[in-house]
Amino acid sequence: MPDGASSTCPITVKPGHSFFLEVGWLWQPNQRQRLIRSFNDKGQWVSLTLVREQKVSSGHYIKG
Repeated sequence: MPDGASSTCPITVKPGHSFFLEVGWLWQPNQRQRLIRSFNDKGQWVSLTLVREQKVSSGHYIKG
């Protein structure tokens, strides 16, 4: 979403399968951040990752 936020999640979570949830947002016109929360096959939270990306050209971001 331009100047907004995004989210990613599975449509269904199957028992016995790991999965992740992600939210992202533009915090400056050329910089985006994403939080990714991962869960194991038992549904237990195992990690939280912050990804910072900087736009280097039209439509392309690099992780930093």
